[in-house]
Amino acid sequence: MTGVQKEEFFRTLCNELIRLGVGADAAARNVRAIEQTLTAEDLADIERITDPAEVSDLAGAIVSAKRRSAEQKAREAAARETDGAHENADLVQYESYLSEEEDKPAPDTPRGRRIFWIVFLCTLPITIFLLLAYVGVFAAVFAALCALIVVLVAGLIGGVAVGSALSLVGIVYGITQLLTEASRAPGLYEIGLGIIIAGCVILGGILVYNVAIRLIPLLIRCLGSLFRFCTGKLKDIFHMAKEACYKL
Repeated sequence: MTGVQKEEFFRTLCNELIRLGVGADAAARNVRAIEQTLTAEDLADIERITDPAEVSDLAGAIVSAKRRSAEQKAREAAARETDGAHENADLVQYESYLSEEEDKPAPDTPRGRRIFWIVFLCTLPITIFLLLAYVGVFAAVFAALCALIVVLVAGLIGGVAVGSALSLVGIVYGITQLLTEASRAPGLYEIGLGIIIAGCVILGGILVYNVAIRLIPLLIRCLGSLFRFCTGKLKDIFHMAKEACYKL
């Protein structure tokens, strides 16, 4: 057989694959793959094929092998999915069991109560010291913020009073200089200085007022929220220690 006859063989093989239900593109890919894997001996065997029925048998064998391979891969994929689903279900069930065991409260037994009160009384000096330190820190911060409000308000009043007095003195002195001196330049300086002092007093008063009346009360409310949050956490720790004693 010549090279043209070989091409005819592969074309006939492709047509047989299509006739057996393989798509045209898939059939062409399979024929190219077979052609690339053929050895010299295989080509010699192909050259000896003279019966078209042998080509049909070869195409049927290739289709059967492809189908068996696809079915085997499908079974393996289904088995992996089934195993994964079983593992996930077992994991969810185990986690649910652990969650139920952890959330389940410990029973109140006489032995547990006895252990709890023994531990509570033995650690009472340390507990009292820690509670006093805890309350003392929050009380000191709260008192400091309240004192800061008083200091800022007092400073606002004093600053406004002193600044107003200086501004008024500068303006009055400048006007006097304008009326009595031959040169009016010194009087203009004092008036301008008095106006600048008045502007600084107004700006400083606004800033101090906002800090004393708006910012500090906001900090006090935040401090109260933090105190309530920490107190709630202390209660949770107390109950956790109590349940731990019950589980002993």
